Amino acid sequence: MKNFKRRDFIKNTLMAGVGSSLVAPNILSAQPVITGNPDHQPHQSRRKVIVAGAGITGLCCAYELMKRGHEVVVLEASGRHGGHVFTGRDGLSDGLYADYGADHI
Repeated sequence: MKNFKRRDFIKNTLMAGVGSSLVAPNILSAQPVITGNPDHQPHQSRRKVIVAGAGITGLCCAYELMKRGHEVVVLEASGRHGGHVFTGRDGLSDGLYADYGADHI
């Protein structure tokens, strides 16, 4: 990945998007198949999962995975969690605060 160019990244991303749009209708029309006892919970192995991004979606994803017993690591490129959403406390009187950023999503 030493010489991975922006052009290649965009091309590969577009190809993945086109490919998934061709597959998505087939996935959406698929019917679930139940075999054996429907009340039996299949054995789920504990997985190690990396969640990219500590925005609200990444944090919710990590929380749900941890509730199911998986080992989760959340990676965040910036110095704070929350993604686009953050709380502003500067310039407001009497300890008031405002939440910013969610309106851009």
